[in-house]
Amino acid sequence: MEEKIGSTIIARRLNEELPGSEIKKDQIRKVLKYFKFTNKITEKEYSQIKDFYKNHSKKEIKNILTEATSTKKYGVKNPAQSKEIRETLRNNYLQKSEEEKEKIKEKRKETNQKLFGTDYFNQSQERIEYCKKHWKNNIEKGKETCKERYGVESYSKTIEFREKFSEFQNSEKGKIARQKARESWDKKTEKEKKEISKKAKEKHFQNLKEEKENLEITTDLKLFSLKEISEFLDRDFATLLNFVKESNLRIVKGKYRSYLSEKDFEFVKKDYEKRKIQGTSSKEKSVLDFVKSIYNGEIIENSKKILGKKELDIFLPEKNLAIEFNGLFWHSDIDMRNYHNVPTEEEKEFTKYRHLKKTELCEEKGIHLIHIFEDDWDFKREIIEDILKQSLGICDKKIFARKCTLQKINADTYKRFLEENHLQGYSPADLKLGLFYENELVELIGVNTKGTHSKEPELVRLCSKTGVNVIGGFSKLLKHTELSHLVSYIDRATFSGGGYEKAGFTKIKENPPVYFYVKPGKYEKIPRYVFMRKHIEEKFKKGELKYWNPNETEEINMYKNGFGRIWNCGTIKVEWRQSN
Repeated sequence: MEEKIGSTIIARRLNEELPGSEIKKDQIRKVLKYFKFTNKITEKEYSQIKDFYKNHSKKEIKNILTEATSTKKYGVKNPAQSKEIRETLRNNYLQKSEEEKEKIKEKRKETNQKLFGTDYFNQSQERIEYCKKHWKNNIEKGKETCKERYGVESYSKTIEFREKFSEFQNSEKGKIARQKARESWDKKTEKEKKEISKKAKEKHFQNLKEEKENLEITTDLKLFSLKEISEFLDRDFATLLNFVKESNLRIVKGKYRSYLSEKDFEFVKKDYEKRKIQGTSSKEKSVLDFVKSIYNGEIIENSKKILGKKELDIFLPEKNLAIEFNGLFWHSDIDMRNYHNVPTEEEKEFTKYRHLKKTELCEEKGIHLIHIFEDDWDFKREIIEDILKQSLGICDKKIFARKCTLQKINADTYKRFLEENHLQGYSPADLKLGLFYENELVELIGVNTKGTHSKEPELVRLCSKTGVNVIGGFSKLLKHTELSHLVSYIDRATFSGGGYEKAGFTKIKENPPVYFYVKPGKYEKIPRYVFMRKHIEEKFKKGELKYWNPNETEEINMYKNGFGRIWNCGTIKVEWRQSN
């Protein structure tokens, strides 16, 4: 019968036959379990153990044994991958006091300093070199894992992530994180900020350039990105994409953008020019007809010469004034192939910034651009016409503020006046002051002393009677608020803010565009608060909406109900301080 040897003899023999290995019998027992051997083994089995030690380093053996134990115990290679372990550790950590948490963080940093010479492992040279060497494989592996788990290549694209991220942003921790990020950014010098922004832009444009060059080599075609074509033709991205697909034009897809060949671009361009020659919409033409009826100066129609790639519907060079007519359907991100489709991120981004970008291009050239949205022209035409007249210096009636009496006005008078004379209608205010000329209300302001967008006293409405210009009225009303400080928000789609500047307001910051919902066949912008998640559910239960999924975001639910989004140009926040 063949003699068998135990762990003590195995360890001693291996240390003799493999000098410098320093193998302990405790580890031998684990190796025997790994190979599924008994506590005593034959010479043949010993040879397998010896080969195992000969072909693997100490670190590799340790990792193999750890993975085997973890797989048996938790079903995963690393205990840190176990949901059970992660949840336990997380709960234990959350139960600790802030002081204990700080000690754990410091202890972790000390350990990392001893092992890697840095506070965090990811900052270590070892980790950096590994990532550089394996980054492509890691990215592909990560995509495969995400696809298996979530059905998409990136977890950030999942609804679960968006909802968690949204919750985090609204949580106290999210506010603290944003505050820390702002503080970190604010600590940087202007030079550092410019350098970071410059590098980010350079990297982005370099990626686009390299992608285009590589695709042109592989396809042997001269390519133009769909985004560039959309901006050049000033054509809605979703409309352009729909036309391209209907015309069976080949779309070359890259990682960053989609492209068309030069030949296909010329085809799209000719179609666009043909449509322009056939004429603009009747509503857009009615705006032009009105401008011609009140203004005798030079009027340039549908020109790209002013802004280069982007077209202006109407431009009055002598007044440095431009006018754009925005059809709700064509300027929204509705997918024209199927109203219930969810648009791509590129389509959303284009629609979000299309109006603001044109405004900014005009501002760079000293041009005041007025955006006229279709529903405003349909339902508030008299107010729009008055805004256009005022912008051209045309006024039916001029009144000096010194000839007016100032009074506090009641809620009904305030509300009715705004609904008849203000483009955005009524907005609640607790301080309502009006100027009266010959017993008629000609101008008012509404102030929310507790603020709406912030905690500061806010001027929510400034409004004159249609056709009337009260000279000095704004300043007179401000002085009688008896407030030392006010903030307000200027609608960039309509006003330049010149009147505010004359009244002593100064600019604080620019706010991004805000969206409204629109639906084909209903020619009106619907404020986003109408379709908050709780309201969507309520309307679904009442049968007013046909789709509702509590696991999806507000915007996804609305897209699937056939609604799209249209964006304004954002606002400019300004402040005013009472002079001593």
